[in-house]
Amino acid sequence: MGTPWVRIDVDFRDDPDLVMGGWEAVALWPQVVAALKRADGALTARDLEVFPVVERIPREVWVRALDHYRSVGLIVEGSCVWTSQGKGEGVNKSKAGWVTPRLAEKGNGPSRSTSEIIVRNGVIPSDVERSEVEKERTEEKEDNIFNIVPRALSRPVLSCPSRVRGSGGEGSSEDSLSQYMRATWGDKCLLNKKPLEDWVAAQDDLHPNLDLLVEAKKARAYEESKGKYYKNARLGLNRWFNNAEKFKAENSTDHWSGLNKSAREQEIAAGNTSYRSNVNGVSLWRDLRDDGYVLSAQDVLNPELPYMEAVRAAAEAAVGESGDPYDHEQHVKALVSLGARAENSQNLTFAIDQIVAELKGGAA
Repeated sequence: MGTPWVRIDVDFRDDPDLVMGGWEAVALWPQVVAALKRADGALTARDLEVFPVVERIPREVWVRALDHYRSVGLIVEGSCVWTSQGKGEGVNKSKAGWVTPRLAEKGNGPSRSTSEIIVRNGVIPSDVERSEVEKERTEEKEDNIFNIVPRALSRPVLSCPSRVRGSGGEGSSEDSLSQYMRATWGDKCLLNKKPLEDWVAAQDDLHPNLDLLVEAKKARAYEESKGKYYKNARLGLNRWFNNAEKFKAENSTDHWSGLNKSAREQEIAAGNTSYRSNVNGVSLWRDLRDDGYVLSAQDVLNPELPYMEAVRAAAEAAVGESGDPYDHEQHVKALVSLGARAENSQNLTFAIDQIVAELKGGAA
């Protein structure tokens, strides 16, 4: 069986609709088309949300590209309709979500010869059968803690409902955790002298990013599966909460690179220490090891970035104190204060020369 392919014209970079969106829109378009191919022609809102994580790109880059795609109609709400091939041949199917009208034009749809894109206002024929993927999603239990996104972007992504502290909903109040503990562990959660409510409040302050009620239920499920139960529920849950916090931190993809801690460590061990990140709309190299921006001479001299002003201020201070405006040490400190460093001494020297020459020219 051949590998599924997508068709992208070799001159797609010249498309005005893409070029108007900047380098982000152009660079990410092949990945978007490939993702649509894997997702039977339509991406869900959740697929779009996790796209930067799966594709390992900075979230802010994806947000700008996606906003542009939507604004020019490259991605719209609608459905991809096709006729199945092989098993179940001749059955019309559809997949609703975010689509691109160009998918079928290029022969990239689930069925290359019959794929049709219908925008949101279009009508899908009554004999169209939903794809198996869409059926599976619809039939999933909504109260499941983990919502698994199947194969839409090549691998599953897990997520938990976000916690809203003080909202009054389940898992949001300290009272509900106290009540659950009393109902579940009884006297085993009352062995300490401190009142249970005070202990719960302390845990709530210590773990603001955890849904403690959900974690307590997970701990209880683990007890049941092992047939071993806490002798002191507070001590057991304290260890559980600490481990959950650690696990969440290690697997969080909130890092600017879009990688969790383990993935970052693997990249660093492999020597892949530099990833792209954006400052004021300018793409810069950034080091995974210390999160510092690595600047070329052009980056230092870019007026859209804060580094030129920092170097100029250091040079002016040196001149005012009858010092050496070319001394690297003061400029290195100025850049470090902004979380950056020059790529090498030659680049820093070139940038300093340009800035000092400008200062002297202005003084003359």
